[in-house]
Amino acid sequence: RHHLYLAMEFCAGGDLRKFIRQAAGGRLDEESARFVAAELLLALEYLHERHIVHRDVKSDNVLIDESGHIRLADLNVSKQLLTFDARTYTVVGTPYATAPEVLRGAGSSRSADWWSFGVLVFEMLAGRPPFPAMATALAAPARVVKEILHGEPAPLPPSTSEAAATLISMLLQRDEELRPSRGEAMRSALFFDGVHWSRLLGKQLPSPLLPALQANRAAAAASDLAQASLDVFSSPSHLLDGMDALDGADGGSATPNGNAATLQHDLSPHVKSATHNVAEVLCDWEYVRPASGSPGAQLWSRMRARIDQLSRLAGMTRFEFLVAFFLTLAANNATGINDSAQIAADCLSLSPPR
Repeated sequence: RHHLYLAMEFCAGGDLRKFIRQAAGGRLDEESARFVAAELLLALEYLHERHIVHRDVKSDNVLIDESGHIRLADLNVSKQLLTFDARTYTVVGTPYATAPEVLRGAGSSRSADWWSFGVLVFEMLAGRPPFPAMATALAAPARVVKEILHGEPAPLPPSTSEAAATLISMLLQRDEELRPSRGEAMRSALFFDGVHWSRLLGKQLPSPLLPALQANRAAAAASDLAQASLDVFSSPSHLLDGMDALDGADGGSATPNGNAATLQHDLSPHVKSATHNVAEVLCDWEYVRPASGSPGAQLWSRMRARIDQLSRLAGMTRFEFLVAFFLTLAANNATGINDSAQIAADCLSLSPPR
């Protein structure tokens, strides 16, 4: 009765803007862009049917879940109108994605969301918004506003299909009377030809974003999480801070029992391809728990719980995570593979088989 809790869904794929930057060439292929645009179209339709205008549709506000499906987030400037055709006159939003009529003070309706939708489709295919024409001018709001009202958009990449270019041209009409104002009008656009809308609504279609999400996870495991692990092992006291609840989380005992767990021999493809040669060496090594009473003994189960926590965040098995971690250590000359590579005062050691 005395506390208010706000629970939100965790979207493991991050936001669309970051995803675009990480894509090959800094932009999405048309299949991926079509999928995101189609799901976003359904999200906007849902809001507009309830007389809600989002007013800040942009790539930062499109989140990606672990399955590669999208969520339209950040409704803090959205507004519910009294009728379907009503307008709101507050000037809000992000300059580069704001519709011309809003910038002119003529108010905004659901049509302004479709302009922003067009900006986002352009950004997915070109790797940058259409206005201003020079990307370096994005930091100058006055220049951005001037170009949205009077300037020419940046060119689309030569590889852009005619269907995609036509959709963008239709959405970026400065005269809102010429711009589509209903989602059903866009469903029939050639760009969305072949989309199974009912299956898409039911999330029954596999996301083309998934392979890239998995690749991004693997890359993160080799950088951010590897660095986090280095911090944990170089300063074992970090494990004690707020980790009491994790004791025994992996089903193990807080006191080592002397049993050794042998590393498995099966590497997943994305780890094996990157670590084939060295992994063959590591596959014959064993974990060696610290002896009872040693300085590292009481940290053992907490350390294993922390390893499991980090590996789950990376989308990897414990074995895959540890292989990536020790390869990172070796690459940084943090340890050497000799008779015994010990870390953090016997908290964990690798010993070759005898």
